[in-house]
Amino acid sequence: MSIGYDNLALNIQLELDLTLEEMVGTLAYCRSKRDIVGTLHGPPVWTALASGLPTLEFDLGNPDWVDIPAADTGGLNFIAGDFSLAVWAHIDALATSTLLCRGVANTDGWLLQVDNTGRIGVATFQAAATQTTYSTASIAINTWYLIGATRSGADILTYLNGNEITDAPDTHVNPLTSARELHIGVLDDEASSPWDGGMYRPRAWARALTAMEMLQLYRMEEARFP
Repeated sequence: MSIGYDNLALNIQLELDLTLEEMVGTLAYCRSKRDIVGTLHGPPVWTALASGLPTLEFDLGNPDWVDIPAADTGGLNFIAGDFSLAVWAHIDALATSTLLCRGVANTDGWLLQVDNTGRIGVATFQAAATQTTYSTASIAINTWYLIGATRSGADILTYLNGNEITDAPDTHVNPLTSARELHIGVLDDEASSPWDGGMYRPRAWARALTAMEMLQLYRMEEARFP
């Protein structure tokens, strides 16, 4: 683990930081937690942006995804604690699509998705129960966004490009403990609600980022997404 990197202010309690920049092979490496390695299925295809930034392309016609073993993602078993999620992504066609998933609806864990109206949805799951908070319908196709969310207690906020856009908040119960793989770009069954479009640098923190930190994250990185 890179101590200096982890001690940067924005990276305190950073549990996941996959850049997805490898451009070759079927493994994705975590920048912060060196023992976390994701496996890319598909096969993976990368696209370089005009800025030269490599991004991973997810194809709906041949669904692909990234998974990380449960044993390596215990820090993402967010039960009673606060958490935050952030990922750069663009979607090719609006449909209910998965960004990050470590759980199953009405069972355990949590989910970050975009629905077919362009809303960000963040769900927490328990046995026979699900709570979902939605953003405004703000996501358009073929546009790069920094999609984010924070949980503090019973409240979840959604963020787009560093701005809070929560529209339909739910009252969130602690997720039931989950020992599942982390899935990026698909639900836990590795078939449903696949992502269709590009993705870069999914991240997760075991704390609630402030609104200022979310905006700072966007401003630090927006120039890479012309």
